Amino acid sequence: MSKLQQRLDHLVKSYYDSDLKITHTKYEETCDRLGLAKKDFLHDISLYRDKVSSPNTLSISMIQEMVQQEYMKILPKEEAENLKKRKQQLKEKRDLKRKKAFQQDRVCDKCGNSEFFYIGARSCDNGELIFPSGRQIEGYLPVLPSICDSDGVMMYLCLECGVPFGFNSAEVKRILAEREQERYPPEQDDDVDEDDDENEENSGGSEEEDEE
Repeated sequence: MSKLQQRLDHLVKSYYDSDLKITHTKYEETCDRLGLAKKDFLHDISLYRDKVSSPNTLSISMIQEMVQQEYMKILPKEEAENLKKRKQQLKEKRDLKRKKAFQQDRVCDKCGNSEFFYIGARSCDNGELIFPSGRQIEGYLPVLPSICDSDGVMMYLCLECGVPFGFNSAEVKRILAEREQERYPPEQDDDVDEDDDENEENSGGSEEEDEE
């Protein structure tokens, strides 16, 4: 027994009870109805020799795709067209259902648009935040409404104007001010300012000496 035959037998034995079974059953029933000879996609390796470069490249999805292609090929033209239309209608219905479930009737407070996309980065311990003052912190991010939570960045952004859904400016300002004060206490700022003044005075004196 060749390796390709072994691979085919293994795939059919292990994974037949899946979408392959549904597709293969429809194919065989259609052959019986139309009085056509059936191709043995489950056992005949000659059907796959020209499709694979090695036994390992044969997959259950490839088998299913070949059965599906043959099924569509033998269907009468009118039946095939009706099937394609039904599939397209089902696809559009699923797409609409998925989109509706994602959007959840969100409306942008700024522009009134109702289309959003989501961005998330679940890594709260590798974050970076720069305050409006220019100060910076790295590591765990503070919890900011509609921007980030304890797990990292998470935003529903308006597709039209880019504003995060549920963004509360006053609340974000308050939290940023609290976190900045925790990270940079006022007494620390005083020390830094004195050092900066001394450095400026020293550098200014050096410049005067250089001019002389």
